[in-house]
Amino acid sequence: MSKSLKKKNHWTNKVHEAAITRGKDGELGFELRGGAEIGQFPYFGEVRQGKGLLQSGKLAQDELLLEVNNMPVAGLTTRDVLAVIKHCKDPVRLKCVKQGGVVDKDLRHYLNLRFSKGSVDHDHQQIIRDNLYLRTVPYNFYGTPKPPAEPSPAAPPLNVSEALLPGARPSAQGKRK
Repeated sequence: MSKSLKKKNHWTNKVHEAAITRGKDGELGFELRGGAEIGQFPYFGEVRQGKGLLQSGKLAQDELLLEVNNMPVAGLTTRDVLAVIKHCKDPVRLKCVKQGGVVDKDLRHYLNLRFSKGSVDHDHQQIIRDNLYLRTVPYNFYGTPKPPAEPSPAAPPLNVSEALLPGARPSAQGKRK
């Protein structure tokens, strides 16, 4: 296959941009799915017409979200992507690409592929790895453990008295009496 044909079919040629403003209720009009916490690129779920005002471009269901206002979001958790979107001023510029070929929603598959250094794909893999390490590597610059980014909903409360039912008392008296 010739190099010119490979360049024409590359997924970066299919990247498009959409500009969207928030509706009256503050919503942008799309559901965000995927995210690094489940090993996927962030992608659009249901795109609701009328919630957000699309200024330019188009959004389609199951398209991958690559950038928000020129900030790469591939490799971030859904919560982090939503935080980036929340802190952006209107209009929010989104770079998207339709799934297919080399890029689909599975991050692991894309990160396992080998690309030559300096290529667009290699640089994109490095951005994804950098974003992944923001949440997955539990040590800060000094080598000390970082506290968890978000509290686990299954974790018991820290105070024992909060774990008891209201009005109940602990059965053990303890040493102070």
